[in-house]
Amino acid sequence: MIYADRKSLKIPFGERIICRFGDNAVDRIYFEIGEDYAECSYVLYILFSDGSINSILLEKEDEKTAVWNVESKHIFSSGIAYIQLKAISSIGEIWHTPEATVEFLGSIEEKSDFLSEDEIAENGEREPTILEQLEEKIEEINDLLEDILAIIEARDYITRPQAEHLVWESIDELVLPLGSRLDGVDITA
Repeated sequence: MIYADRKSLKIPFGERIICRFGDNAVDRIYFEIGEDYAECSYVLYILFSDGSINSILLEKEDEKTAVWNVESKHIFSSGIAYIQLKAISSIGEIWHTPEATVEFLGSIEEKSDFLSEDEIAENGEREPTILEQLEEKIEEINDLLEDILAIIEARDYITRPQAEHLVWESIDELVLPLGSRLDGVDITA
């Protein structure tokens, strides 16, 4: 549990590393509030190493405990970050803690979602991940299938066996360039 009051933010060593999970699985971080401010709400501010800032309204468990359900959308990047807790009421900020250092960890797969200096292309965008490329190919296949179905419905230009051949040929053209990068990926799920 992290202890917070207007003069300090004490984080036990084992709680300085915060894991982030998927959208449905969350880590829970508890803040014990040193003074009784029943009328206050608590906002956690996070300053990431890239300069981006996020603020999260914490849930109140009781008068002296606030809870942060750590969701992936709260964490903009892995690595070292500064956090600060603010107590606010209807009249504004009541107090805030000094900054404290934490580290956010994600899975190796998630690291591909974060931009680094080396990954940014000249146009300011990162290269798409293999899953993003696969999603794009699937969209292309769906569009192609819709076109083929329209042709089949018209029945003026193509027989069903010709349409099936065209579908499989098109799928091969779209998916095969992904090559061995799909080895071990279950695309049927």
